[in-house]
Amino acid sequence: MVRLVGISLYVSLAVYACVAGTRTEEPLKLYVLDGGMLWFESVEAFGIGDDETDVRDLAVPCYVIAHESGRMLWDGGLPSNVAETPGWQGEGGMRMRLDRTLAEQLADMDLDMSSFDYVAFSHMHFDHVGVANELQGATLIIQKPEFEAAFADELTVPGLDATLYAGLRDAERRFCSSTSPRPDRSCCPATCITSDSAARTSGCRPSTSTSRRPASRWSASRGFLPIPALSCGSRTS
Repeated sequence: MVRLVGISLYVSLAVYACVAGTRTEEPLKLYVLDGGMLWFESVEAFGIGDDETDVRDLAVPCYVIAHESGRMLWDGGLPSNVAETPGWQGEGGMRMRLDRTLAEQLADMDLDMSSFDYVAFSHMHFDHVGVANELQGATLIIQKPEFEAAFADELTVPGLDATLYAGLRDAERRFCSSTSPRPDRSCCPATCITSDSAARTSGCRPSTSTSRRPASRWSASRGFLPIPALSCGSRTS
């Protein structure tokens, strides 16, 4: 789990480095918030044998990145209505819980859902986009193939629930592409639905930087696979 959180954190900072656009002497601040918990009877879907670990409770973190160029939310955790039922809920091989909504935690920081300039998601599964419809005024950063898959008239990608992020369909957004004026900066989020070839077809291309570790994508059959970082591109709405 630590490895997965580390990957998510690395990619979120890479995204923001591109969005910020300029270097600054002001410290970049990172806040880690609780997006909920998931319990799995088996962890084999994550590429880990059940006999390799006793861990079954997985954290669902969210990150607030504060920078002089703006504020970004990375991942949105479980849907807020999960918190309406105390404790664990669900049945079968997966359960979930959310003790405090993200809005409640942001209020402790004197922030709310309109306080973000940017939002990005590691991928569009329900436990990462739970508060997407609550956001107001944030620019969405996303790979174009992932946007097209997530907002298709007929969803073909397992694990997506378009009702959770429908409010972002018409939001201002920035697609990743090869037109970035800073090709050495990588910013595209890791994704579970975009292959390397699809990324290149959409205009995204591997970053020329060799100083960054690769992000990952999810494969149901092979677990997390390394993919090159991608350079970010133009804004659209």
